[in-house]
Amino acid sequence: MTKPCRGATLIGNCLQALARIDAVGSDFEMKTGFCGKAGQTAPVGTGQGHVRIRGINRRWHGGMSPHSPAELEEAARRAVEAATAAGATDAEAWSEGSRSREVRVHAGEVESLTEASGRGVGIRAWIGQRTGYAYGTDLSDAGLAELAEAAAGAARVADEDENSSAPDPSGDPVPEIEGLRDDSVAETETAEVIDLAKRIERVAIDRDKRVSGVEEVVYVDEDGDAAIATSRGVSGSFGVSTAYSFLQAMATQDSEVQTGLGFGVGRSPQALEAEEIGAEAGDEASSMLGAVKPESRSCPVVLSERVTASFAGFIGGALCADDVQRGRSPFADRLGDELAAIAYVLGGRRNRPGRPRQRAIRRRGHAARADPL
Repeated sequence: MTKPCRGATLIGNCLQALARIDAVGSDFEMKTGFCGKAGQTAPVGTGQGHVRIRGINRRWHGGMSPHSPAELEEAARRAVEAATAAGATDAEAWSEGSRSREVRVHAGEVESLTEASGRGVGIRAWIGQRTGYAYGTDLSDAGLAELAEAAAGAARVADEDENSSAPDPSGDPVPEIEGLRDDSVAETETAEVIDLAKRIERVAIDRDKRVSGVEEVVYVDEDGDAAIATSRGVSGSFGVSTAYSFLQAMATQDSEVQTGLGFGVGRSPQALEAEEIGAEAGDEASSMLGAVKPESRSCPVVLSERVTASFAGFIGGALCADDVQRGRSPFADRLGDELAAIAYVLGGRRNRPGRPRQRAIRRRGHAARADPL
């Protein structure tokens, strides 16, 4: 390569890349930069010379998961076999491969652009009622054997837990959930998602004359596959894509400054509406101008949708089986009791492609289903 290039995505393993550095330029130079946000900055030293890496791959746009679903299923199966060979009485393995992209925009300019791909396998090993876990990125037979030894070794020194055991197959078939993956994520040029982030910022600033700026707009997308296998016969795989963008707008009036959050999520960049995301941030920031803090007292309150979701997330986290069984949850020993008002029903609604974290298979091998809480 004899000329500068742009728009290329570098693909590789960071440890391999470090080992393949074969030349460091003599043009190292320190300069003064700034670190901070929202108008709060501090001068910092920054600098780097040229570095040459031998044998790194490159591609120009798009791309798919680093491994096919069949390859990931095979890797998970081999990982389980390696774990039982290492002494585990039961084992499960979750393998995954993905490609992700992140764009950050401020004042109409790209502040950072990151494109990366990754892969890995996590092995959970049981020895009686002891559990150990290990994660690695080497899917070769030797790499999986080393990982399995680490998981089994961790299980041998773990405390016994009467609630710890490998899950049995549920008997439910893996559901065919249409809409979990949108191929347009891999087909969308980076320039298009940069333009989307810039449009979101412009909408927020133009929403109200009191909106003075945007901290930054963040756009992220990911496309990948995952597979699971267990020593008790559970196996399967699925593909999924996600795209989301958010920003924080700032509105000023006299000496008062208020902020507002805008957020959008979908299965592809095309599912994100720049006008809705930007308007949400601009409207929330400007609507909070003049708001006052109430006096301390007991009174009815109305929670916004975002605060309600945060509240539900806190309650849902406390219903985690691990915390409940170990007595660390306020819901411990309350199974079967009616605790909430009859108007409030909390449940895990599965099999809805619109949910950002929707999966066809849970990490413990059960097919996705509704969970009444």
